[in-house]
Amino acid sequence: MSIVIDNPGEQFHLLQCYYALKLEADTGMRHSRGSVLKMVQERYGVKSRTKRGACVEIAKILHERYDHVVRT
Repeated sequence: MSIVIDNPGEQFHLLQCYYALKLEADTGMRHSRGSVLKMVQERYGVKSRTKRGACVEIAKILHERYDHVVRT
C-alpha cells in the first residue's frame, strides 16, 4: 500500500492505530501505552471486538474519508 498524507492530523493517527493493531494481531506483541483496540473503539466508533476486525474497520474508514489519499 502506498500512502501520501496531505493533512497529518487524524490521517496519521488512524494509520498509527492501524499498524499498531496489525502488529499486535500478527505478532502477539502488546502496545506499551495501553489498549489500542479500546482507544479506537472509543475515538473512532469501531465496533469490532478483535484486533484483526478493527484493522479491517480502520482500513474502511481510511478509504471512506481519505480515498484520494490512500492507494492500495
